[in-house]
Amino acid sequence: VGLILNGYCGPEARLSFDVTSGGSLQNAETGRCVHPQGGSATPAEGTDLIFYDGCDEARLRFDFVLQ
Repeated sequence: VGLILNGYCGPEARLSFDVTSGGSLQNAETGRCVHPQGGSATPAEGTDLIFYDGCDEARLRFDFVLQ
């Protein structure tokens, strides 16, 4: 399933994410984490993001910057 991030913040678990201790973005409903399509540790800009089993690998780490 492709992932599109959107500004809508509804109460549904399918729209909720947690950041794991290893920095992965994990869907609250499925427990699956966000992966770059193809699994590259250095995906090209524009690479699709998908939900997949497995979390907390270095290549799956998100670093969030507050602005």
